Amino acid sequence: MLIFYITLASYLERPAGFKVWIMAALLALITQLHMSAWFLFGPLFVFAALVKAPLSIRDVFIGGLLFVFLYAPYITFHVITDFQNLNSFASYERPATFTQSNLASAIDNIKWTYIISSGTGLSYSLGNEFDAFYKNRYLAVPYVFFSIALFVAAIGTIRYLVLSARCVFHHRQWSDMPRSTQILILFTLILVLMHLSYFLFKVPAFPHYNVIFYPIIFIIAAKVGIDAYNEASSHSIKRALLGLLLMILCSNLYVTHSMFDYLTSNPVGNYGDYGNPYFANKDDWRQRMKAFSID
Repeated sequence: MLIFYITLASYLERPAGFKVWIMAALLALITQLHMSAWFLFGPLFVFAALVKAPLSIRDVFIGGLLFVFLYAPYITFHVITDFQNLNSFASYERPATFTQSNLASAIDNIKWTYIISSGTGLSYSLGNEFDAFYKNRYLAVPYVFFSIALFVAAIGTIRYLVLSARCVFHHRQWSDMPRSTQILILFTLILVLMHLSYFLFKVPAFPHYNVIFYPIIFIIAAKVGIDAYNEASSHSIKRALLGLLLMILCSNLYVTHSMFDYLTSNPVGNYGDYGNPYFANKDDWRQRMKAFSID
């Protein structure tokens, strides 16, 4: 997902046909990895129309062929299984009307977007194991910096929401904006339209439904930090901002390493989300698959 966003930003800076092909191929892969990625197409089409993206018919055609080619195995699977998975998904019962619980789910979806992205939502992934992990790995200090990153990302989102509204209501020419501003407005547009879609389609609030948001939150927070650094009036403020950035990066590296080490040392536990991690139970899964193939 991050590679897709980087390629998109690069295309807006310097358009090239091969970047369109790469994005089409990445979209084919991403949408197969998680269905939430299908909500990307709406914001992308709206944004392409607003900024008048230089797309040639040839590049779109080649990108479309790559998309279909990479989807062929997935489509073949559904044909062979008589579309059982899709029929099961379509038959999922959702509330007929909007209720307080629908609104609560929408708010929770927005909350999880920032909590998981900032690193402060590990309690969902680790379940009842989180308290032991938090205490054993001394996470109080990293969580301070994670909270700062969450706050900066939230402020950045509000900032670009306001800027987006000004551009629409004041009919400002999109072509006059810096590319970096256009990219951030696109990311904000993706956030808003996807959460609106989640609300309209009554999507329940599960953190992994926000997987395609995670790179966006990091990029928005980084842009706010860069702007603050460039506008800083003294070298001491700039050094403080660089130090804060370094601490956030070190906190992420420390917690990531600690989490993998903890899960490897404790492969079986009362974990949340999808349960026990695969990478910590590889041998067990290999034996199961071997037994399945023999049967």
